[in-house]
Amino acid sequence: MTFIESWRLSPTSFKLSSTVVLIVLVCGLVNPLIAYDPVLDVDLSRRDLPPSLDFWLGTDGQGRSVASRLFKGVDAFFFPGLMAG
Repeated sequence: MTFIESWRLSPTSFKLSSTVVLIVLVCGLVNPLIAYDPVLDVDLSRRDLPPSLDFWLGTDGQGRSVASRLFKGVDAFFFPGLMAG
């Protein structure tokens, strides 16, 4: 049985969870190329903004991009877990 056949026959929950993991992995791999928002980049004039084209998930209480911080978290936590496993 090939990978494609096993993927087609697998339960929906497996497909959904593996798709989410793949999206997080791709975001973590692409993040160093497109997103740079250092922790010290605080701008109180843009704090608690709702999601927009500039800030996909909005901003936090210190004006930092939530999406950028989420992608940075992938670097810090997801990849060491993969290396340990």
